[in-house]
Amino acid sequence: MRSNVLVSVARSFWPGGAQNPHAFALVGMGAFLSAVSHAPVMAVIMLFAILGDWGTHYDVAPPNLATMGPIPKWVFIGVVPQLTIWIWFTIAVGALCGGIALAIKDRVGRPATA
Repeated sequence: MRSNVLVSVARSFWPGGAQNPHAFALVGMGAFLSAVSHAPVMAVIMLFAILGDWGTHYDVAPPNLATMGPIPKWVFIGVVPQLTIWIWFTIAVGALCGGIALAIKDRVGRPATA
């Protein structure tokens, strides 16, 4: 039921692009998997970098951030952005790139007209 609604919405915005709903499903699943698997891994790596004082860009706080301990700093610059902002950003960019790839595929797959 939900997929039919999404296909109907996609067809209203892009009538020629929603011919194959399976392509939209694959793009959406790929974007979601990318978002959910990337963020937790990066948050853990940032924790190790901050606790170990590796000297990387992960443990350098923004200039306007108040001085705080390693765990609050990790929550503020690691967990919150990685588990909120970046998940939705990755889904949006992945869906956009997938849509562009689908449009290119449809355009290349058509025979030339005179």
